[in-house]
Amino acid sequence: MDSTQKRSAGLLPLHLVLESVGLRIEIYRSDMVLGRHSQADVRLVLPDVSRRHCRLIFDGDRWRVIDLGSTNGVFVNGVRVTEAVLQDGDRLQLGSLPFRVEYMDHFVLPGTRPIISLPQEKRLAS
Repeated sequence: MDSTQKRSAGLLPLHLVLESVGLRIEIYRSDMVLGRHSQADVRLVLPDVSRRHCRLIFDGDRWRVIDLGSTNGVFVNGVRVTEAVLQDGDRLQLGSLPFRVEYMDHFVLPGTRPIISLPQEKRLAS
């Protein structure tokens, strides 16, 4: 399925921008799990991120985040949540990782699953 077909199907892609380094993660499917586990759709390889930390779901016209019982929590704009609707510009924090939420107006298929592993000095600087 090409990008035109995806847009006509109503999927609005999402970017999570890691605030400390500007790294962008594209959320390109309507249901993706973020976490430390090797089977997570987006791997966040940090000790304060749970193996299955949260799920991002697109449910027609908006993105929702659902905490999957993480140890260190999911925060939207500084408030711990079990589930929340994400708006463009919101701040999403998973463990110690702060992301800015950006709704996108186009669809691009990435080549591989994103894997994030920050160097020790970046972790300490956050």
